[in-house]
Amino acid sequence: MTKHTPGPWRFASDVNEVQTSDDYSAIAWIAPSTSSVAEYEANARLIAAAPELLSVLRMALGQTAIPATFPMWAAHAEIAIARVEGDKP
Repeated sequence: MTKHTPGPWRFASDVNEVQTSDDYSAIAWIAPSTSSVAEYEANARLIAAAPELLSVLRMALGQTAIPATFPMWAAHAEIAIARVEGDKP
């Protein structure tokens, strides 16, 4: 069970928000920065993809061959998931 708002999320550039894809509820407001527009939009897309990326990590770790074949990758994935879940700083 996740503690965050379920995905999928989307970036709505017209209002600078990451929103839920179903009812467009705001997840985060993305402050335009002094960086390029391309960088700002890429950051927003990365945030919007977070629920899907987390799901893919969990799915990959659930495959028996992945942790056995790629133990270092699996360890890093487990640390990333723990950070998302608030178990690691």
